[in-house]
Amino acid sequence: MKHEPHNQPEHLHFFASLVASNFAAPESRSLAPWYRARQERAWEQVQKLGWPRGSDEAWKYLNVSAVAQQGFRLPEAAVPAPHATVLPAEILALLPREGARLVFVDGVFIPELSTLALLAAQCVIKPWQQACNENAAELEPLLNRIDSAVPGDFFTSLNEVLLSGGFFIAVPAGKKVNELVHVLHYSRAARETARGISQQLRFMVHLAPGAELTLSSTFVGEAIIGKAISPPACTNVVWDFICEAGAQGRIFHQQVENSTTFHFAAVRALEEQNSAFKAAQLSLGAALSRVHLWLNQNGKAAHSQVDSLMFARASQQSEVKTTMGHNAAHGSSDQYHKALLADQARGVFHGCIKISSSATKTNANLLNKNLLLSAGCEMDTRPQLEIDTDDVKCSHGATVSQLQAEELFYLQSRGITAAAAQALLSQAYIAEFLQRIEHPAIARLWGDLLGRFLGKEGGKAP
Repeated sequence: MKHEPHNQPEHLHFFASLVASNFAAPESRSLAPWYRARQERAWEQVQKLGWPRGSDEAWKYLNVSAVAQQGFRLPEAAVPAPHATVLPAEILALLPREGARLVFVDGVFIPELSTLALLAAQCVIKPWQQACNENAAELEPLLNRIDSAVPGDFFTSLNEVLLSGGFFIAVPAGKKVNELVHVLHYSRAARETARGISQQLRFMVHLAPGAELTLSSTFVGEAIIGKAISPPACTNVVWDFICEAGAQGRIFHQQVENSTTFHFAAVRALEEQNSAFKAAQLSLGAALSRVHLWLNQNGKAAHSQVDSLMFARASQQSEVKTTMGHNAAHGSSDQYHKALLADQARGVFHGCIKISSSATKTNANLLNKNLLLSAGCEMDTRPQLEIDTDDVKCSHGATVSQLQAEELFYLQSRGITAAAAQALLSQAYIAEFLQRIEHPAIARLWGDLLGRFLGKEGGKAP
């Protein structure tokens, strides 16, 4: 691979240096040749696309130029100290008690904190680099299927180039993994350098016909337990799912990153006949957060459910983008997205339903609701339909509103402070959304996190 940092377009100079460092790392040199070739093609794609700018329609409302101005380091250069094998109790509390876990600290997988043995007896689960070498015959065709169905964007391509870790999970036909699989990503404040970490994580989940799996992915920083805020860091994670006929997959993705972190996430799923896939997203932390959920139904009678909730305050920027592709008949999809904004925060929602000419009898619904808690915040919302056949049932809509003065006055007239009244009404707004979270442990976790951020008396979050 050619790396010419001084000849790269603006904003790519530093990342070109990171690419060169990553390819020189022992872990990267040990990758299978076929995956190294993918990385070279991905780097060509990154350079072709160029850094996202406001003139690009896909990045019109989110300014990511600050990301390129930071001096990040790779996780391989920041292996956690031995004491990282003991997680703070406050962080452990974020893990559901039941189920299996994969734990990453500062972007590095920690086997001592993980419970791979619970899963190994039920499915194939291997670190990404190991799977590239040992399971190429299975993994490479799966990646090619994703490539053919989902166009790569800047950050998913960059993720492939700067790969720092991840896992390949394959559940055999008819197998139902009963345990919730929880993936925890814990970021500590930098202690020996002012440079934050750039962690680029990749996960591929293959569900054979009739298989079932539920995953939870949590990104959390030390700020939530009162530690000093770390220098700017960057998280860029890609989750790929392929659900074969009759398979059922679920993922709950929640980020409570430090307020100096930039968080990018992509959840991409391919669904075959009679399969079902559900994705739910919670965004609370990070200076800037962008999550793209991209689902493609390629088989008949598939079902998809996509839910998201963002709470942004101070000067946070948060975006949720969904692309729901219906490519086969009798499919259905249900999307429900909410946002809660305060202070000078900015939120962005763009949801697109694409129905091809072959997707007759499709039933697709999308609703986006947004609540503004201050005059200084801003919400941009764009629900969109692209329909190439008439024999479908579709609906989409969006609302942007503020708390009603009458409701606030009613509560204050009964001795409740203005801040507490706002918090109570905000919690009621969120409670409706939480009812859609079918997994009890995740619903409790999200409720606890949201309660902490809203504050019992309307105070500011940690």
